[in-house]
Amino acid sequence: MSMIVGIYGLQNVAIHSNNINILVQMHSKKSNVGMAAKAFLLTAIGLGLPIRICAQGVSAEKADTMVVFPTQNLEEVVIVHQAPIVKLKNDKVTYQVSNDVESKTRSVLDILRKVPMVTVDGRNNIMVNGSAQFKVYVDGRLSTVITRNPKQTLRSMPASHVKNIEVITNPGARYDAEGTGGVLCITTKKGGAKQAFALEKDGYDGATSGSVHLLTGILSNGIDASLSGQQGKWSYDVNLNGEYMYSTGTIVESDVTGNGTRQWMRQKSSSKTPFSMGEVGVGYDIDSVQSLHVSMSTTWFATKEKSRPTYLYSGGIWGQGMAFSGSQKMNMNEISVDGGIDYQRQWGDKGRLFASYQISHAPNRNDTENRYDGLDTSLHPEITSTVKDIRTEICDRTTQHNLTTDLTIPLTRHQLLNAGVKFSFDHGESRATEMRFLNGSFVEQKAAAMHYRQYQNIAALYAEWEAQWGWLGLKEGLRYEHTWQKSRYLKGEGSKFSLHYGDLVPSVTLTARAKENSTFGVSYTMRIRRPRIKELDPYVNKSDPTQLSYGNPNLKAQHLNNLAIVHTLKANTLAMRISLNHSWSNDGIARYSSMKDGRINTTFGNIARNR
Repeated sequence: MSMIVGIYGLQNVAIHSNNINILVQMHSKKSNVGMAAKAFLLTAIGLGLPIRICAQGVSAEKADTMVVFPTQNLEEVVIVHQAPIVKLKNDKVTYQVSNDVESKTRSVLDILRKVPMVTVDGRNNIMVNGSAQFKVYVDGRLSTVITRNPKQTLRSMPASHVKNIEVITNPGARYDAEGTGGVLCITTKKGGAKQAFALEKDGYDGATSGSVHLLTGILSNGIDASLSGQQGKWSYDVNLNGEYMYSTGTIVESDVTGNGTRQWMRQKSSSKTPFSMGEVGVGYDIDSVQSLHVSMSTTWFATKEKSRPTYLYSGGIWGQGMAFSGSQKMNMNEISVDGGIDYQRQWGDKGRLFASYQISHAPNRNDTENRYDGLDTSLHPEITSTVKDIRTEICDRTTQHNLTTDLTIPLTRHQLLNAGVKFSFDHGESRATEMRFLNGSFVEQKAAAMHYRQYQNIAALYAEWEAQWGWLGLKEGLRYEHTWQKSRYLKGEGSKFSLHYGDLVPSVTLTARAKENSTFGVSYTMRIRRPRIKELDPYVNKSDPTQLSYGNPNLKAQHLNNLAIVHTLKANTLAMRISLNHSWSNDGIARYSSMKDGRINTTFGNIARNR
């Protein structure tokens, strides 16, 4: 980092890496320097640089506190700053969104295309560290809204509201064990105003700032607005986003051949997707070290899609060939309401107590309708079970409660202990209805109806110890999670079952600084994947007379191990991260089949070994 500061009235400006030590020389010229001095301080704070200021005669190296002289004489402030966009460490990559000029007009999803260790494909599907399974945290809090639907929510989140994005490839014990790709941490600018206003000690009671952005593109239009401010001990922020996306002529074509058959399909579709999101947060500073924060957010988006497919099937049950067409409709609504309250208490530079409660409620609905034209089933009556006019209605509802307590204790100057406990209570419910088109109208098929409830409770206890001895650093962590799952089918083909299991998740990182800008590291981490309800349900499906299929309620969570060797190198304008990774799993969940009593039995087991 390079920074040149030219200030009339300030002398002995010492610059060391990311710190700026300023020695203030007092002058007697009569001019208002209060606002100019503050402009310099707030600009430096906005750049994310820690500052120490002391009076003349005090060593800048020994200054521990910030002293602001609001009535001294200052005529000019000139700051030339070359800020790094990417910061590399052995266990994470930080992208400084606020230093990217494109962040003023782009969404967070657009910025993610630039972030190392993150890939976004042409359909906006996101992968972190090579995996589509990852957790998303916003300002240190787990965001169930974004984790559940990152593609849609991040596309509508303005990058101008974000300070930086961290990709943690080696999540420590404090993060949830599930999520094989790691953790994506988004830090917003909400705390920036609060930190800046804290400098105002000359009767300036508070201020409010806001912004409005209009977004337009070939296939979308949107608007977002934000408002934030500080009044005494109270702080607040409001964010509103809206977007309307549409597609008028998407064409998909497929041609599948094999075993003497051919299935060709061409489909043209159009869609409309309105999206809206709102968030309100209020903070209160109890005193200089204690604070409360309450937040509430809601998201809603709907997708309406119409398509007109054309089919050509031949061979096998299709005989010499059969051509027909159809129409498809899909209406989907997704809503989520999230709220939370947290308490923080700090002591010293690194000590912190954090306690929070979060609730998330998400009711969703998805209706689909398939109709076919020109299909003569009398020639091939056996295909009626494969191609039929059908309408399905699926309603899902999930509710999640999270209780978290996290404590960070500085043991010594170079040692840190982090420990905590977390409880998660999830309740999910799903209803599905199937209707067949008979005698000119859709008639419900009661035998195909389904209604089930699922409960999943997780208790976690973790501890992480971090130490630094000169050029050598060590971080060790251990997390234990116990899972209780229970499912019950109220209607349809399914059974009642319950299970519980525990997982011990270790992590360790060893780093060595070879030179000032060169670091080597070795890390080992473990992540887990819990079995899904379809893999657990022991209900025996006998619809196919030649085989039986069912789940396995004795499944355990899959453990995924990763060993990495990382080297980071920094130069004036170059930052490079080289990593060698080896991942393996000995208890992967996979489907397998076996012959029993003359029938093929298909189920799941912890039998896969992956390298």
